[in-house]
Amino acid sequence: AYSLDELKRRGLFGREGLAFTVQDLAENRLFGREGLAYEAEELGAHGWVPHGVYALTPDELSYQGLKRLGKNDQGYEEYEDVKTGIVLIRVLAAEFQMGSNDGRDDEKPVHKVKLSEYLIGKYEVTNAQYRAFCRATQHEEPLQPPDGWGYAKYFSDVQYNDYPVVGVSWEDAKAFCEWAGMKLPTEAEWEYAAKGEEARAYPWGKEEPDGTRANYSKELKGGDYTRKVGSYLKGVSSFGALDMAGNVWEWCWDWYGEKYYDECKDGKQDPPGPPGGSSRVVRGGSWYHIVRDLRASFRNKSGPGYTYYGNGFRVARGFPP
Repeated sequence: AYSLDELKRRGLFGREGLAFTVQDLAENRLFGREGLAYEAEELGAHGWVPHGVYALTPDELSYQGLKRLGKNDQGYEEYEDVKTGIVLIRVLAAEFQMGSNDGRDDEKPVHKVKLSEYLIGKYEVTNAQYRAFCRATQHEEPLQPPDGWGYAKYFSDVQYNDYPVVGVSWEDAKAFCEWAGMKLPTEAEWEYAAKGEEARAYPWGKEEPDGTRANYSKELKGGDYTRKVGSYLKGVSSFGALDMAGNVWEWCWDWYGEKYYDECKDGKQDPPGPPGGSSRVVRGGSWYHIVRDLRASFRNKSGPGYTYYGNGFRVARGFPP
Protein backbone atom coordinates (compact mmCIF):
# COMPACT_ATOMS: atom_id res chain seq x y z
CA ALA A 1 0.00 0.00 0.00
CA TYR A 2 1.22 3.51 -0.82
CA SER A 3 0.38 6.87 0.64
CA LEU A 4 -0.56 9.69 -1.74
CA ASP A 5 2.91 11.18 -1.36
CA GLU A 6 4.47 7.82 -2.22
CA LEU A 7 2.27 7.48 -5.29
CA LYS A 8 3.44 10.89 -6.50
CA ARG A 9 7.09 10.09 -5.80
CA ARG A 10 6.86 6.82 -7.71
CA GLY A 11 4.98 8.36 -10.64
CA LEU A 12 1.88 6.26 -9.93
CA PHE A 13 -1.79 7.17 -9.76
CA GLY A 14 -4.20 5.66 -7.24
CA ARG A 15 -7.84 4.77 -7.75
CA GLU A 16 -10.15 2.47 -5.79
CA GLY A 17 -7.30 0.70 -4.01
CA LEU A 18 -5.21 0.21 -7.15
CA ALA A 19 -2.04 1.94 -8.35
CA PHE A 20 -1.81 2.74 -12.07
CA THR A 21 1.26 3.46 -14.18
CA VAL A 22 1.12 5.95 -17.06
CA GLN A 23 0.71 3.01 -19.45
CA ASP A 24 -2.13 1.69 -17.28
CA LEU A 25 -3.87 5.07 -17.54
CA ALA A 26 -3.79 4.92 -21.33
CA GLU A 27 -5.02 1.33 -21.46
CA ASN A 28 -7.90 2.03 -19.05
CA ARG A 29 -8.81 5.46 -20.48
CA LEU A 30 -8.04 7.17 -17.19
CA PHE A 31 -6.43 10.53 -16.55
CA GLY A 32 -3.85 11.20 -13.87
CA ARG A 33 -3.44 14.23 -11.64
CA GLU A 34 -1.39 14.66 -8.48
CA GLY A 35 -1.16 10.97 -7.72
CA LEU A 36 -4.80 10.08 -8.42
CA ALA A 37 -6.58 8.64 -11.47
CA TYR A 38 -9.90 9.92 -12.82
CA GLU A 39 -12.40 8.84 -15.44
CA ALA A 40 -13.12 11.24 -18.31
CA GLU A 41 -16.59 12.14 -17.07
CA GLU A 42 -15.15 13.19 -13.70
CA LEU A 43 -12.86 15.87 -15.13
CA GLY A 44 -15.53 18.46 -15.86
CA ALA A 45 -16.67 18.65 -12.24
CA HIS A 46 -13.15 19.79 -11.30
CA GLY A 47 -12.75 22.15 -14.25
CA TRP A 48 -9.99 20.01 -15.75
CA VAL A 49 -9.40 19.04 -19.37
CA PRO A 50 -7.73 15.92 -20.78
CA HIS A 51 -4.20 16.28 -22.10
CA GLY A 52 -2.79 12.95 -23.20
CA VAL A 53 -3.18 10.77 -20.08
CA TYR A 54 -3.16 13.73 -17.70
CA ALA A 55 -5.85 16.04 -16.30
CA LEU A 56 -4.86 19.72 -16.52
CA THR A 57 -6.50 23.03 -15.73
CA PRO A 58 -7.04 25.36 -18.71
CA ASP A 59 -4.23 27.56 -17.36
CA GLU A 60 -1.88 24.60 -17.16
CA LEU A 61 -2.74 23.63 -20.69
CA SER A 62 -1.82 27.11 -21.87
CA TYR A 63 1.70 26.46 -20.56
CA GLN A 64 1.93 23.92 -23.36
CA GLY A 65 1.26 26.79 -25.76
CA LEU A 66 -2.42 25.92 -26.19
CA LYS A 67 -5.62 27.45 -24.89
CA ARG A 68 -8.66 25.18 -24.92
CA LEU A 69 -11.64 26.73 -26.72
CA GLY A 70 -14.15 23.89 -26.26
CA LYS A 71 -15.90 21.68 -28.77
CA ASN A 72 -16.87 22.91 -32.24
CA ASP A 73 -20.21 22.29 -33.93
CA GLN A 74 -18.92 18.96 -35.21
CA GLY A 75 -18.08 17.79 -31.67
CA TYR A 76 -14.28 18.05 -31.82
CA GLU A 77 -12.06 19.88 -29.34
CA GLU A 78 -10.48 23.11 -30.56
CA TYR A 79 -7.44 24.90 -29.17
CA GLU A 80 -5.86 28.25 -29.83
CA ASP A 81 -2.10 28.36 -30.19
CA VAL A 82 -1.11 31.16 -27.82
CA LYS A 83 1.91 32.28 -29.85
CA THR A 84 0.27 32.61 -33.25
CA GLY A 85 -3.47 32.74 -32.60
CA ILE A 86 -3.94 29.77 -34.92
CA VAL A 87 -6.99 27.63 -34.12
CA LEU A 88 -6.31 23.89 -34.11
CA ILE A 89 -8.72 20.95 -34.17
CA ARG A 90 -7.98 17.77 -32.26
CA VAL A 91 -8.18 14.71 -34.51
CA LEU A 92 -8.24 11.44 -32.61
CA ALA A 93 -6.12 8.45 -33.53
CA ALA A 94 -7.80 6.55 -36.34
CA GLU A 95 -7.57 4.08 -39.16
CA PHE A 96 -8.89 5.04 -42.60
CA GLN A 97 -8.84 4.14 -46.27
CA MET A 98 -6.47 6.45 -48.15
CA GLY A 99 -6.80 7.07 -51.87
CA SER A 100 -9.66 6.56 -54.31
CA ASN A 101 -10.52 3.92 -56.87
CA ASP A 102 -12.43 6.61 -58.77
CA GLY A 103 -9.48 8.96 -59.07
CA ARG A 104 -6.26 9.21 -61.06
CA ASP A 105 -3.67 6.47 -61.11
CA ASP A 106 -1.59 8.13 -58.38
CA GLU A 107 -4.59 7.84 -56.01
CA LYS A 108 -4.56 4.04 -56.34
CA PRO A 109 -4.58 1.55 -54.84
CA VAL A 110 -6.78 2.41 -51.89
CA HIS A 111 -4.92 1.31 -48.78
CA LYS A 112 -5.42 1.29 -45.04
CA VAL A 113 -3.51 3.87 -42.98
CA LYS A 114 -3.25 4.26 -39.21
CA LEU A 115 -2.76 7.73 -37.72
CA SER A 116 -1.76 8.82 -34.25
CA GLU A 117 -3.68 11.64 -32.60
CA TYR A 118 -2.84 15.09 -33.97
CA LEU A 119 -3.99 18.70 -34.31
CA ILE A 120 -4.84 20.28 -37.68
CA GLY A 121 -5.32 23.95 -38.47
CA LYS A 122 -8.97 24.96 -38.71
CA TYR A 123 -8.03 27.54 -41.34
CA GLU A 124 -5.23 28.19 -43.79
CA VAL A 125 -2.41 30.35 -42.45
CA THR A 126 -3.28 34.00 -43.00
CA ASN A 127 -1.35 37.04 -44.16
CA ALA A 128 -1.41 38.49 -40.63
CA GLN A 129 -0.03 35.30 -39.07
CA TYR A 130 2.69 34.98 -41.68
CA ARG A 131 3.56 38.69 -41.39
CA ALA A 132 4.14 38.25 -37.65
CA PHE A 133 6.58 35.43 -38.44
CA CYS A 134 8.47 37.55 -40.98
CA ARG A 135 8.79 40.45 -38.57
CA ALA A 136 9.93 38.22 -35.70
CA THR A 137 12.54 36.34 -37.72
CA GLN A 138 13.45 38.74 -40.56
CA HIS A 139 12.33 36.02 -42.97
CA GLU A 140 11.83 37.36 -46.48
CA GLU A 141 8.25 38.38 -47.17
CA PRO A 142 6.40 36.76 -50.08
CA LEU A 143 6.38 38.72 -53.31
CA GLN A 144 3.36 40.91 -53.82
CA PRO A 145 1.10 39.54 -56.56
CA PRO A 146 1.37 41.44 -59.85
CA ASP A 147 -0.74 44.55 -60.32
CA GLY A 148 -3.26 42.78 -62.50
CA TRP A 149 -3.82 39.97 -60.01
CA GLY A 150 -6.85 41.57 -58.41
CA TYR A 151 -5.72 42.64 -54.94
CA ALA A 152 -3.17 45.45 -54.77
CA LYS A 153 -0.62 45.11 -51.93
CA TYR A 154 -2.21 41.79 -50.97
CA PHE A 155 0.34 40.83 -48.31
CA SER A 156 0.96 44.24 -46.71
CA ASP A 157 -2.54 45.78 -46.79
CA VAL A 158 -4.30 45.10 -43.47
CA GLN A 159 -7.66 44.69 -45.20
CA TYR A 160 -6.33 41.30 -46.34
CA ASN A 161 -5.11 40.24 -42.89
CA ASP A 162 -7.50 37.29 -42.74
CA TYR A 163 -6.89 36.09 -46.28
CA PRO A 164 -4.60 33.08 -46.89
CA VAL A 165 -0.96 33.88 -47.42
CA VAL A 166 0.13 32.98 -50.98
CA GLY A 167 3.38 33.00 -52.90
CA VAL A 168 5.14 30.91 -50.26
CA SER A 169 7.37 27.96 -51.06
CA TRP A 170 7.49 24.68 -49.17
CA GLU A 171 10.69 25.91 -47.52
CA ASP A 172 8.88 29.10 -46.43
CA ALA A 173 6.00 27.09 -44.98
CA LYS A 174 8.41 24.79 -43.15
CA ALA A 175 10.27 27.78 -41.69
CA PHE A 176 7.00 29.25 -40.40
CA CYS A 177 6.09 25.94 -38.77
CA GLU A 178 9.46 25.65 -37.07
CA TRP A 179 9.12 29.19 -35.67
CA ALA A 180 5.57 28.44 -34.49
CA GLY A 181 6.47 25.09 -32.91
CA MET A 182 4.33 23.18 -35.39
CA LYS A 183 4.72 21.22 -38.60
CA LEU A 184 3.22 20.75 -42.02
CA PRO A 185 0.63 17.95 -42.07
CA THR A 186 1.67 14.74 -43.70
CA GLU A 187 -0.28 13.82 -46.81
CA ALA A 188 -2.14 11.16 -44.82
CA GLU A 189 -3.01 13.59 -42.01
CA TRP A 190 -4.25 16.13 -44.55
CA GLU A 191 -6.42 13.61 -46.42
CA TYR A 192 -8.01 12.20 -43.28
CA ALA A 193 -8.81 15.70 -42.01
CA ALA A 194 -10.48 16.41 -45.36
CA LYS A 195 -12.41 13.19 -45.97
CA GLY A 196 -13.07 12.02 -42.38
CA GLU A 197 -14.27 8.65 -41.15
CA GLU A 198 -16.98 8.56 -43.83
CA ALA A 199 -14.42 8.71 -46.67
CA ARG A 200 -16.16 11.70 -48.20
CA ALA A 201 -15.48 12.62 -51.81
CA TYR A 202 -15.28 16.28 -50.77
CA PRO A 203 -14.79 17.69 -47.27
CA TRP A 204 -18.54 18.38 -46.97
CA GLY A 205 -19.77 15.12 -48.50
CA LYS A 206 -20.60 13.67 -51.91
CA GLU A 207 -22.41 16.68 -53.37
CA GLU A 208 -20.64 18.40 -56.25
CA PRO A 209 -18.98 21.73 -55.42
CA ASP A 210 -20.79 24.99 -55.96
CA GLY A 211 -20.21 28.62 -55.09
CA THR A 212 -21.47 28.14 -51.54
CA ARG A 213 -19.00 25.40 -50.57
CA ALA A 214 -15.64 26.34 -52.08
CA ASN A 215 -13.69 29.02 -53.92
CA TYR A 216 -12.63 27.50 -57.24
CA SER A 217 -12.74 28.03 -61.00
CA LYS A 218 -15.25 26.37 -63.28
CA GLU A 219 -13.16 26.64 -66.44
CA LEU A 220 -9.53 26.86 -65.28
CA LYS A 221 -9.62 30.59 -65.91
CA GLY A 222 -9.47 31.56 -62.28
CA GLY A 223 -12.16 32.39 -59.81
CA ASP A 224 -12.39 35.73 -58.09
CA TYR A 225 -8.99 35.29 -56.44
CA THR A 226 -8.62 34.22 -52.83
CA ARG A 227 -11.28 34.74 -50.20
CA LYS A 228 -11.05 35.40 -46.46
CA VAL A 229 -10.36 32.13 -44.65
CA GLY A 230 -13.49 30.45 -43.32
CA SER A 231 -15.82 32.17 -45.79
CA TYR A 232 -17.40 28.94 -47.07
CA LEU A 233 -19.16 27.49 -44.04
CA LYS A 234 -21.09 24.96 -46.12
CA GLY A 235 -17.77 23.46 -47.16
CA VAL A 236 -16.79 22.49 -43.60
CA SER A 237 -15.21 19.06 -43.10
CA SER A 238 -16.51 16.46 -40.66
CA PHE A 239 -13.90 17.65 -38.14
CA GLY A 240 -14.73 21.34 -38.54
CA ALA A 241 -11.85 22.37 -40.84
CA LEU A 242 -12.63 24.99 -43.49
CA ASP A 243 -11.29 25.68 -47.01
CA MET A 244 -9.83 22.21 -47.41
CA ALA A 245 -11.26 22.40 -50.92
CA GLY A 246 -10.40 25.48 -52.96
CA ASN A 247 -9.01 28.90 -52.03
CA VAL A 248 -5.33 27.86 -52.07
CA TRP A 249 -3.33 24.70 -52.63
CA GLU A 250 -1.86 23.55 -49.32
CA TRP A 251 1.67 22.28 -48.87
CA CYS A 252 2.10 18.91 -47.16
CA TRP A 253 5.24 17.51 -45.57
CA ASP A 254 5.70 14.59 -47.96
CA TRP A 255 7.77 14.23 -51.05
CA TYR A 256 5.49 13.39 -53.97
CA GLY A 257 5.74 9.84 -55.32
CA GLU A 258 3.51 8.92 -58.24
CA LYS A 259 3.78 5.21 -57.40
CA TYR A 260 4.08 5.63 -53.63
CA TYR A 261 0.68 4.09 -52.94
CA ASP A 262 1.82 0.90 -54.68
CA GLU A 263 4.55 0.62 -52.08
CA CYS A 264 2.31 1.24 -49.06
CA LYS A 265 1.29 -1.76 -47.05
CA ASP A 266 -2.16 -1.89 -45.49
CA GLY A 267 -2.11 -0.72 -41.91
CA LYS A 268 1.02 1.44 -42.14
CA GLN A 269 1.34 3.69 -39.09
CA ASP A 270 1.80 7.44 -39.72
CA PRO A 271 3.30 7.14 -43.22
CA PRO A 272 5.86 9.94 -43.83
CA GLY A 273 5.85 9.67 -47.62
CA PRO A 274 8.73 8.66 -49.89
CA PRO A 275 12.31 9.14 -48.62
CA GLY A 276 13.11 11.65 -51.37
CA GLY A 277 12.00 13.22 -54.60
CA SER A 278 11.95 16.41 -56.64
CA SER A 279 8.50 17.76 -55.68
CA ARG A 280 6.44 18.10 -52.51
CA VAL A 281 2.75 17.27 -52.22
CA VAL A 282 0.11 20.00 -52.43
CA ARG A 283 -3.55 19.30 -51.72
CA GLY A 284 -7.00 20.83 -51.95
CA GLY A 285 -7.15 22.82 -55.19
CA SER A 286 -7.32 26.60 -55.37
CA TRP A 287 -9.27 29.62 -56.54
CA TYR A 288 -7.75 29.06 -59.99
CA HIS A 289 -8.47 25.34 -60.33
CA ILE A 290 -11.39 23.16 -61.34
CA VAL A 291 -13.76 20.78 -59.56
CA ARG A 292 -11.59 17.70 -60.14
CA ASP A 293 -8.83 19.20 -57.99
CA LEU A 294 -11.14 19.74 -55.01
CA ARG A 295 -11.66 16.05 -54.25
CA ALA A 296 -10.30 15.02 -50.87
CA SER A 297 -8.11 12.30 -52.37
CA PHE A 298 -6.76 14.34 -55.31
CA ARG A 299 -2.96 14.64 -55.32
CA ASN A 300 -0.80 17.34 -56.86
CA LYS A 301 2.82 18.42 -56.61
CA SER A 302 5.10 21.47 -56.71
CA GLY A 303 8.84 21.92 -56.44
CA PRO A 304 9.77 22.81 -52.85
CA GLY A 305 11.17 26.18 -53.91
CA TYR A 306 8.25 27.08 -56.15
CA THR A 307 6.15 30.13 -55.31
CA TYR A 308 2.73 30.71 -56.84
CA TYR A 309 -0.28 32.86 -56.05
CA GLY A 310 -2.42 29.79 -55.59
CA ASN A 311 -0.15 28.04 -53.05
CA GLY A 312 -0.49 28.45 -49.28
CA PHE A 313 -0.60 26.07 -46.33
CA ARG A 314 -2.18 25.08 -43.03
CA VAL A 315 -0.34 23.75 -40.01
CA ALA A 316 -0.49 20.61 -37.92
CA ARG A 317 0.91 19.57 -34.57
CA GLY A 318 1.33 16.36 -32.63
CA PHE A 319 -1.01 15.82 -29.69
CA PRO A 320 -0.26 15.88 -26.89
CA PRO A 321 2.37 18.49 -27.79
